[in-house]
Amino acid sequence: MRRRRPSADAESGSAPVELMMAAPVLIAAALVMVLAGRYVAARMAVESAAHNAARTASIADDDTRARGFASAAAQAALEQRGLSCADHRLRLETAGLRRGAWTAAEVTCTVALADLALLGLPGSTDITARATSPIDTYKSEEHTP
Repeated sequence: MRRRRPSADAESGSAPVELMMAAPVLIAAALVMVLAGRYVAARMAVESAAHNAARTASIADDDTRARGFASAAAQAALEQRGLSCADHRLRLETAGLRRGAWTAAEVTCTVALADLALLGLPGSTDITARATSPIDTYKSEEHTP
């Protein structure tokens, strides 16, 4: 008994059908990779903003200036990294700026995800990072008026 080989005509046109079946999976995988990349980049930017805010606050003369400088440093770090937050919040702990104490900054950024709607994601997500910085032990405790 002789086996019959399938003819080339029997399988013609199957590649486009297979591609049509695989395309949605490939597109979804690409969107997930874009989402992961965007999340990591946003996370790094928020961590940098928290670090800059804590460090800037730790070298300020008084609590009021520390808060102003920290807010400006966080905003500048987010802008420098190209992250546009729909809303960003800064929570700062200064411990009265006592020598040897620590400042802590927590930055929360609301990042929009609406352009990745094909994945069925919510419109935005909050990314939060916290950083601390020591207050210089040799810092003068004299405050200028």
